[in-house]
Order: sequence, then C-alpha cells, then structure tokens
Amino acid sequence: MLLRALYRTLELYASGIVLLGAIKAVKLACHRHRAALGPLDHASWAGFALVLGGGLALAPSPAAVPIVLLGFFLFVGLWLDALLYRVFTIELGPGGVGSIVVAVLYHELAELDLARRFWRENRVYTLLPLAALVALTRPLLTPGGAADLTSAVLLAMYLVLVMAVVRPVLWRRPGTSPHLRTFLWARALPLDAGFVPRREHLHLVAPQAAEPPPSTRHGSLAGASVLLITVESLSRRHARLASLPTLTRLAAGAVSSARHFCISPTTNGAHFALHFGAYGDEGESAVARLASEGLATVYVTPIHTSLYGLRRLLDRAGFATVIDAEQLAPRAGHQTLDDWVLADQGVAAIAAAARGGRYFAHVHTSHTHVPYRVAEERFRRRTGEGDRGRFLDGLEEADAVVAALLAALEKRGLLDDTLVVVSGDHGQSFGEFGYWSHGSAITAEQVDVPLLLAHPRLAAFEVEASSHFDVLPTVCDLLGVPAPRGLGASLFLNRPAELFLWAGQPSRGSTSCFGLVHERRKWLVDVVTQRCLTMSWDDAQPVELQGEERRYWQALCSSALLARGLK
Repeated sequence: MLLRALYRTLELYASGIVLLGAIKAVKLACHRHRAALGPLDHASWAGFALVLGGGLALAPSPAAVPIVLLGFFLFVGLWLDALLYRVFTIELGPGGVGSIVVAVLYHELAELDLARRFWRENRVYTLLPLAALVALTRPLLTPGGAADLTSAVLLAMYLVLVMAVVRPVLWRRPGTSPHLRTFLWARALPLDAGFVPRREHLHLVAPQAAEPPPSTRHGSLAGASVLLITVESLSRRHARLASLPTLTRLAAGAVSSARHFCISPTTNGAHFALHFGAYGDEGESAVARLASEGLATVYVTPIHTSLYGLRRLLDRAGFATVIDAEQLAPRAGHQTLDDWVLADQGVAAIAAAARGGRYFAHVHTSHTHVPYRVAEERFRRRTGEGDRGRFLDGLEEADAVVAALLAALEKRGLLDDTLVVVSGDHGQSFGEFGYWSHGSAITAEQVDVPLLLAHPRLAAFEVEASSHFDVLPTVCDLLGVPAPRGLGASLFLNRPAELFLWAGQPSRGSTSCFGLVHERRKWLVDVVTQRCLTMSWDDAQPVELQGEERRYWQALCSSALLARGLK
C-alpha cells in the first residue's frame, strides 16, 4: 500500500512538474534564461502530489474528484496565463478568469494575427490541458490491468509531446519568481525593509490631493457646454502614422499638450483619472461638480459598460444618463453595433439629456480596441498589414466618426458654445520594448496620448506636459466652476510633470509594471521581467539600472505604488 502511494506520488510529481515547466517555458519564451522552475515550484507541486497521489492510493474515494478538478483548473489557469502573456503581455490571476477570459478568448484572440501566429508556432501547446487531465485522473483508475497500462501509454505519449515544447529550458538557470505562487498571489515588490527616500523625492511617494487654484483663464468660457471625446487606444505615436484630418484641424487652433499622460493604460484606469482626478473613485468627481452647476451629464458609447465594471464607475462618477450597447441599435443593414451610431443615436441621446440647456457629454469610441474593427470598406487601406495596419485603419475611421459626430451636433445647435475636448483613453503597444496591447506597461506607446481643447473663444496654447488628472480641472477652470479636490490642476497653471504611472490591473488583482515621471525622465519597474529602466519621458535612450541605483529606484517606485493604495 505504501509503495503504491509512493508510486502515485512520484508519478504525479514527475508529470506535473514537466507540465508546469512547459507552461512557464512558453510564457517566458522571450526571457528564456528566467523560465526554469525554481525550488518553490518543485516544493509546491510535490506537496500537492503527495496529498493527491498518496491519498488516492491509500483510500480511493469519490471525494478525491474535487481535488482532481481543482488541480486541473489550476493547470488550465496557468495555461491561459501563459497564452495571455504571450499575446497581450498581461498576467492572468484567478480573479480574472471570469471577467477577462470569457470576454477575451472567444472574441479578441480569434481575430488577432498575433494570436494566430502564436498558435502556429506553438501547436503542441493546445495539448497541454489534455495532458494535465490524463496525468491527474490516472490515480483514480484501479491499479493494474489494461486500464492502467493504457493510461500509462497515453501519459507517456503526452509527456513526449510536452518535452518537445520544454526543450532544455527546464535545466536552465531558474528564475527568481516561483511560477505557482505568482499566479495565485501578487508578485513581491522590490522594496527593501526600512527604505527611506531621498529628501528631494519625498513628494513623489505620497502627493496630497488638493483643490486646484484658479488660473488667469478662470471663467473665460462661463456658460459653455462641454463635449469630451475619448478615442479608444489613441496613442500619440500611432496617431502620427495615420491620416487624421479632423483632429489635425481641431488641434490647429486649440489648447494642447506636448506630452499628455493617461496615468494608467486601461479604460477604467483612464476614466478614474479623468473623472475623479485620482487613481480610484475616492472623493467627489468632477462630473458630479459639473452636474451641481446645472450641466446635464451624459455618457455615450457603443460598448457594453457592464463589462469590466465600467458601469459601476460611471454611476459612481455621477452621470445622470448612460447610453451604451444596451440602448443603441445597429445601423440599418448592419448586424452589429459600430462607432457610427454615435453620430446619430448618440447625438440624439445628448440632445434628449440636454433638453435645450447646457450639458457635459463624454463620448467614448470603441473600434480601435483589440481586435481593431473597421466598419466601412473605404477605410480598409492597410489590408494585409496585420494587427497594426487594421488598428491604423480604425484610427482613421474613428477620426471620420468624430467629424460626423461634430457635424450632427452642430446641425442640432448643440455645438454653438461648446468646449470640445479630445484625447485617447490610453495608448496601444505593438511590440515596443517587448510589450503588446495595453494595460501591460507604462511605455510611451501606452501612456502618452494626444490632448486638445477647442472653442472659438479659446486661443491656441501648448503646455509642455499634462495628465488625465488635469483635464476636468481645466474644464472647471474655464467654466468658472471650483474643481473638486484631486491630484490635477488647470493646464494654464503649467505645473511640472511629477507623476506616478502604473499599468493597472487588467486581469489580476495586482499590477506588473509601474514607475515615476520626474524632471523630464521616466523610471520603469517591471516585476515580471525584473527590469528597472530609466529613460527620457519619450522613452529615448533607455538604460538598465544596476547596483545601488537600481535598488533605490525600484524601492522608490514600489513605495509610491503602495502609498497610493495600489498593488
């Protein structure tokens, strides 16, 4: 009996550790020297194998089925984590399975060229969940006989296939992050006990929210309405690669920013920064403050705001009216919603909410979100150029949608005295610095977005740097409305950029990349790849920090993360 328990335990341990090694090898293929399993991985799986294998051998029972299922779903979670990291450079946590996997895997992954390339290059990877199921259910079979022999042969076949994925990576230098632990719990921050920031950096750790003072432009647009347009994933760098005549025309006579940081490159993170002037929904929102001044508040988008908790955020911000995919209908002759409905049904919703009075409307487009949709054939100029080409085509269509939206508002008389604000909610990466999509890094492609404010009574003006924290305080300043407490201020105060940036939590309860902007430079910490870079705030001339400077800036950025209540 004891020998059987030992055999089952060793069998589970051996098969499981190979499967774990295969998954980790695929996930960190671009960092192969860190892909091997560490001691904690071996110890964690050995403990699970001892409980499962030993328990089944000594006292087989249907009660073991839940344990087998738990182990299987753990493997599937790790398998999905590696897949999402390779395609989006974001890590999956247990809490993200319901919100991210269901929304992403069956839609976005099916249409991305990057995902299809991953499957072509890692065909055997599809077999790993089946291999895990065979390995875990084998102890449930009655020892001996044909069933036992058959399962052993199948297991051997699958392990041979798995080893084709692993190659020699299992025997490379182990990484410092245990694979199982970092899937189930947040990665440890590079923060030394007793860390004390230098005096000149104390203000970077924990800045205090405050009521922004008025500028010399305070009240210059009193009585105006406000239209805020956020174009999904519109980064400044990629905007330069597309033809955007509408935004170019608006920018010619607008207040603009040479570098505008979105703070966090996720839609929710950007909305927090815009509406609350903070990293979350603490305090009073600027939306509520504008509503208290008599502006009808309305949010319009063709997406489902119920996804990712966006609707809860909008309700907390105080929007009186939210129009999304639940209320909008596809255009005649079309099967699905697209951004063009913003120019007719969206404008009608704004008009109904305004009722002839002043309004604050936030309109958010959707086409340039992964997997990058283009509704009209006339905008498909880059067919065959992959994901980036489709994305740039989507930006050009979004520019045309903005033009149609403004024309429709003007036709209804809703643009006569309206401050038009245009920005991207965040940017998008296409492999720069090894990052893809958004919510994965604080690189310029993801956090530097355009910003412009246009009104006939507003003279052209450019500030050196700004952030989403500053957008609605600037609106309040121009309208002569006291802005609520927050981390931002009016652009016309021209404050220096001293910012904490973080990638957000797109699919797990902790972030993977964060850093600081200070004195026109950026410091970036990535806890997955274990990089600590310093560069210009435009990402020029990146340098990997070493030694004491590396330890200091990692600890300073980690302290800034924790001081803001983030993780």
